[in-house]
Amino acid sequence: MKKIKILSVALVGVLFLAACSKPAPKVETPTPKAPEQAMVSKSDVAPNPTPVPTEPESKPLPLPPSMPSPSSQATGVDACALFTRSMAESLIGKVTMGPIATSPDGGSSCFYVGENSAGATLIVKRAADMKSAQDAYAQGLAKFKAQAGVEPESVSGLGDEAFWLGGKQNALGVRIGQAWVVVGARNPKGDAKSAVRAVMEQVLGKL
Repeated sequence: MKKIKILSVALVGVLFLAACSKPAPKVETPTPKAPEQAMVSKSDVAPNPTPVPTEPESKPLPLPPSMPSPSSQATGVDACALFTRSMAESLIGKVTMGPIATSPDGGSSCFYVGENSAGATLIVKRAADMKSAQDAYAQGLAKFKAQAGVEPESVSGLGDEAFWLGGKQNALGVRIGQAWVVVGARNPKGDAKSAVRAVMEQVLGKL
């Protein structure tokens, strides 16, 4: 009888322990839902800031192709200061446009336009040395000869050497020291040769 009681007590203990050893039921905690995002219109969104442009690095500007380099430029010579409107009109009559100044091949030139496609030009170049001046004179002579298609005439009494080229050019070229000077007239009025020489003498007197 005593054994039966002990077994009964032992069985109750086992059942109690078994009941205590069962895992407690999991309580599911509801996952909080993310709050709904409010609808935002495009107009409510701040625009991206406009980037502030940065100034480009300053670099020396290159010389344009028509402008000679400083080493060969005829510094101190302004063809339009030497060749006035009245001088041009003595060659071509009424001037309709000008003066037009350019800087061709290391020199200075001045051009006037007249009626009936007439034109009057002065070109002045100053070389760095005598050899360069002589070469420029020879090159100019050959260039004008090729364009005009006629033989140049040697002219005395002007500078160190000079030539006259008629035909379409009506150009008088003179080398005086290291300077190379050309006066030309297209469709001139009257005697082109004497008129061009008179203008050349005035120009040489100003150099």
